[in-house]
Amino acid sequence: MTPDGKLPVFIGWDLGDGPDYTVEGGVFSVGSAIDWTVRMGLLPSVQAIEGLANSVSDAGGVTMVPCLTGLSAPHWKSDARAAIMGLGLDTETGHIARALLDGIAFRCAEVIIALDQKLGGGIGEVKADGGPTRNKYLMQRQADILGMPVSVSLEPDMTGLGAALLAAIGAGAMTLDDVREMKRDATVYEPAMAADVREALWAGWNQSIALIRGRASP
Repeated sequence: MTPDGKLPVFIGWDLGDGPDYTVEGGVFSVGSAIDWTVRMGLLPSVQAIEGLANSVSDAGGVTMVPCLTGLSAPHWKSDARAAIMGLGLDTETGHIARALLDGIAFRCAEVIIALDQKLGGGIGEVKADGGPTRNKYLMQRQADILGMPVSVSLEPDMTGLGAALLAAIGAGAMTLDDVREMKRDATVYEPAMAADVREALWAGWNQSIALIRGRASP
């Protein structure tokens, strides 16, 4: 991946009529960032994080940029280091929990916005799956920060299901139309944040990212 902010394009699959391409924008630290805060004793447990985030009205001035293994798309700063900023004597565990989840939501939002720009616009909904989607605060925050709905699949392992469906199509047991007609149950989180609040949060986040980028190599 070149360091110019572009997102990689590669072959996703081939169902026999030529390859279909996909655009990738990875966020390196999501579940691992959650696990790290627990392992370091900053938060008591993975299960407690959602409740702690909801126990405070805001992050109390605390910001976390969870790039524990480098800052990936769309910045591509492999030597960037994570940071927790804005700590004070009044900082509570809930503030750290909220800052962590907000940081994850912002990192994912940056990639989604970059994907939208790469595709020429038109993304109006995010579809999500995986372990972190069980955190309702995180999913609502993702919708609020993006200003668009986030649809969370009720299927716990969409990646495995997708691979199985492709194998079924390849074996002739199913067709692509069969897959398209399958019912997909989901929980939809609608954005509920005022536009001016969203803009203020983005301004603060961009300042934090600028600090992280400034400490990384050119």
